[in-house]
Amino acid sequence: MKFCTMTLGCKVNQYETQAIERILCEYGHKLVDLGDGCDVCILNTCAVTAESVRKSRQAIRRMKKLEPNALIAVCGCYSHLEPEEVADLGVDLIGGAMDRREFALMVSEPCSRAFTGQGDGSSVPESGQGDGSSVPESGQGDGSSVPEPPLKRECRLKKASGFKTRQMNRPPVLLSFEELPPGNTASRTRALLKIQDGCNNFCSYCIVPYIRGRSRSLPLTKVAEYAKLLEEQGYKEIVITGIEVSSYGIDLKKQGNGSIRATGSNPCEGCTTDGESVSVLNNNQLSTFNFQLSTFQPHPPSLLTAIQTIQTAAPSTRLRLGSLNPSLMTSDFCRELSKMPNLCNHFHLSLQSGCDETLHRMGRKYNTSQVLESIESIKKHFNDCSITADLITGFPGETKEEFKQALNFIKKAAFADMHIFPYSLRPGTKAAKLPNQVEKNVRKERAKAAIEIAAEMTNDFKQKQLGKTVEVLFEQEKTGYSTGHSTNYLEIYVKENIKRNSIQNVRITDLQNGRLYGEIISTPTPF
Repeated sequence: MKFCTMTLGCKVNQYETQAIERILCEYGHKLVDLGDGCDVCILNTCAVTAESVRKSRQAIRRMKKLEPNALIAVCGCYSHLEPEEVADLGVDLIGGAMDRREFALMVSEPCSRAFTGQGDGSSVPESGQGDGSSVPESGQGDGSSVPEPPLKRECRLKKASGFKTRQMNRPPVLLSFEELPPGNTASRTRALLKIQDGCNNFCSYCIVPYIRGRSRSLPLTKVAEYAKLLEEQGYKEIVITGIEVSSYGIDLKKQGNGSIRATGSNPCEGCTTDGESVSVLNNNQLSTFNFQLSTFQPHPPSLLTAIQTIQTAAPSTRLRLGSLNPSLMTSDFCRELSKMPNLCNHFHLSLQSGCDETLHRMGRKYNTSQVLESIESIKKHFNDCSITADLITGFPGETKEEFKQALNFIKKAAFADMHIFPYSLRPGTKAAKLPNQVEKNVRKERAKAAIEIAAEMTNDFKQKQLGKTVEVLFEQEKTGYSTGHSTNYLEIYVKENIKRNSIQNVRITDLQNGRLYGEIISTPTPF
């Protein structure tokens, strides 16, 4: 079977799509590009905003147009939230925002039958039919047209077992973290590592907690195992990600298990099994040590211990953090992070607004003064660091004065780059019911004004990098240049033909039309 994938939304969705790809490839299926005569098209959807839903629906239609004979399989937050809407678009397989392994098997199982000749599809019911004894031809009811492809015959419409329309009055109850294989099937240089899922914050504009449930964490033993595996697979950078990665470990503290005591630079130092001390593990021992979750004495895990664990398990790999809650970045936290030599000096803050009144309506649990303190803490402990942020404009109730405050704040913060979006109403959230909704055209105008300021700040940050030497992980070729990203997440262009997936010291020499250019100095010393 040939299949393709498309992902909308966050890095967690990207990670989960890659896991689905790996599972299907392990079953002997082949990953190809959309439009290459696919047997199955898989779409991982997003529902964080109404705009995300529109793009998800648009992507389904595009897949059906480019691959008219393919089975269309859809998973993710949108299909989890509105499975009936997705079914109405003519989708063949529907999964949700959990049980990704089951979803992959849902795709693989009918495909295996169709291509091995096992079964003729007579046992698979049509959408809305009871016994499936009459499977129609390619969209026709009398079977007079060209016979439908065997894969379509095998599966008209399925949903994950027990799947029901999610009610919005309370979040789903999810008791465990779904472990999925890390890495991807393509030859890439940077790997995502999902260590957390779900969210407990319930911000007024966000529907994610109602879809993905409460915060859940990958146990530290598995974090170490997956990080070591990624390094052994040759990845030079690991991006630590989650739906709300700052909440890592909250559930493990309550469970009182699944963690490793972490002190100093080695997270295994001081571990105890049945009251007896375990000797400190060096990096080689860590890859072969047989962790037993049930035997470790409970110790409160946190994002810091997770990062320390990854550093110890993958000491030769760069580490990059995903989106962070600004309140997490205290001076103590930043000081501990600065002790890790392979941690990238790039920090993305989920700011959302630069006005205290707006932040309060959003349900964010910090104010602008705390954000500025976090920024100062980061800069104090990391040289030449890149601090980036998200901003939503035109949130319900945002006045001209509040927007002015937000603009003044981002100027004061001097972010290296920003992701700026006009507020998109998401039905089912508290914000959708707030009074004083801002007109759509005003939201867009404010976003445009903020983007112009952010572009100036980005240019200023890049100008300050001229003449500096940075470590660059080279990833691809673009218009005759080798390109890659520095530790502070600047894309650098070098004229030399540089080996992909190599890290080189580069002196930044020029800035033209927003592009930074450089020259190779030397190969950096390993961490």
